[in-house]
Amino acid sequence: MKIIIDTKQLLKCLRFAADIDRRSGTALTAVKLKVTKTKATLHIANREQSILLPLCCTIEQAGQTMLPWTDLLSVLRHTKDKMVSVDTLEAGQIAVLGQTLFYKVRNAANPDNNPDVVSFKHKSYVGFTAEDFRKGLNRTLFAADKGAAHRPGLDTIYFDFSNAGQVGMVATDGIGFAWQRLNASYIGNIFDQVAVPAKALTLFNKILADVGGSSLVKMFVEPPKGKFTAVVWLCVNETTMVIRLPEGGLKYPNWQDIVEVPATSPIMLLDLQGVVLDSLIPAAKSNSDSKGLLNFDKSLTINAVSGGYQGVVTVPITSPKKYKDKMTVSLRYLVDALNVLQSASRIECTVRDSAEKKSCCRYLSVRFDTEDNFTYLIYAKEVTE
Repeated sequence: MKIIIDTKQLLKCLRFAADIDRRSGTALTAVKLKVTKTKATLHIANREQSILLPLCCTIEQAGQTMLPWTDLLSVLRHTKDKMVSVDTLEAGQIAVLGQTLFYKVRNAANPDNNPDVVSFKHKSYVGFTAEDFRKGLNRTLFAADKGAAHRPGLDTIYFDFSNAGQVGMVATDGIGFAWQRLNASYIGNIFDQVAVPAKALTLFNKILADVGGSSLVKMFVEPPKGKFTAVVWLCVNETTMVIRLPEGGLKYPNWQDIVEVPATSPIMLLDLQGVVLDSLIPAAKSNSDSKGLLNFDKSLTINAVSGGYQGVVTVPITSPKKYKDKMTVSLRYLVDALNVLQSASRIECTVRDSAEKKSCCRYLSVRFDTEDNFTYLIYAKEVTE
């Protein structure tokens, strides 16, 4: 087997192996390189996730081998060669050669004992444009719990397929809540709902970074069969990702009740043009529990004091109805939400109170003023003087 490939492309593909190894509990020691007469593919797989990556390269000889990705990453990071060849030699050795690079390593394993990652062949799927799916991920992944080992299910993105023509994406860690609706095409029979690990979707989002916005992303949920868990399939162009869910699936909290909490304030339009959040970031990063005091009046004043850091940001309110209120919110969540929304010149803001438990179920709601398909809620506490 022998191919000639761009060094940066091979390096980028091997980094996906590093991501899978780092984000999962199963060690990944080698990846499979399979070369036919017409195409070359990299097969990265462990028990939780699998990726099939097509390689753009020159094929000189067909075959297959198992690449020790950790060793190759270290070597390729330091070479200045723009192109390298990967060649299998006798006695189970692999040679990686360039103009200045000469590296030999023993085959990491028998490729015949490592099955291929199967490409996406399902006739039923939910279809998105890559641009929309990437937008949905960027607007929800930041809200998922980053360390939810003690709260299973909150380190996921929940997909709701109950509305024809749209897919709901939900993420929460119990304090912040993001809800995004995407236009989608439904082909064939679709699974009702599924919660997908955020760490796997973060990896797929990296794949989408190199894909054209109009490319079709296909998603299929293979329901559990007997003792086997549900499997989520994602595909864009010729790249396939397979995500195996934990046994018993992933449970998700009743998020509909949060969405239906009514607004108790008038709609306030916040003018973000010229607003700089930099003064809030040090305080937000100094302590995960740092709070921001929000003072609604003729404008919204955000005061942040934490760990010796101070910051004040004033955001003009352009809505005609006046509203006065004070509350505290998690500063980190507020900064995260405003960073997502800053692509808009204005955002819509309301305060929501649960009629049943007003004292402990208050939320600050923010979303784009030009579209109603994204909402971010932050748990808030009223300030009484």
